[in-house]
Amino acid sequence: MLPVVRYSYEQAVDTAVTVLKEDGMDAIKLEGGAPSRISTAKHIVEAGIAVMGRVGLTPQAISPLVFLVDLDLKRRIS
Repeated sequence: MLPVVRYSYEQAVDTAVTVLKEDGMDAIKLEGGAPSRISTAKHIVEAGIAVMGRVGLTPQAISPLVFLVDLDLKRRIS
């Protein structure tokens, strides 16, 4: 996974190539759905590198307490 920092498109592609070569990866994982992330993914794919993403809950983006409260509410409803 590429570190969560701001990259120019050229830096993102260069970093993706480096990570793939050094770590023997087959694809790069990106998180976030901001328009800049989508454009970054497009540039990486156009360079011939597979990009993976994630759909759904991103635990690092919420407080653990909120997550536990949500689970408790779901248990009460079912």
